[in-house]
Amino acid sequence: MALLPLTPVKQCHQLADRLRHQIAEHDFGMGVGKVTLSIGVAEYRCGEPIASLIERADQALYSAKDVGRDCVCLLS
Repeated sequence: MALLPLTPVKQCHQLADRLRHQIAEHDFGMGVGKVTLSIGVAEYRCGEPIASLIERADQALYSAKDVGRDCVCLLS
């Protein structure tokens, strides 16, 4: 999990996608093979409990996995 305060959700999505791409392109060596990353992004809603934010981010992660993995999904 990464918390990016004062960062617009669009920039969070772009950062997550760059990270996903860099991991996919990295050679981890030692027979590891290709590594991919699915990421869920959720924006904090003023006054919401942190547990709700984490739940929405988790839902976004599972959405990314459901659409084929190796992608970033945003739940606003």
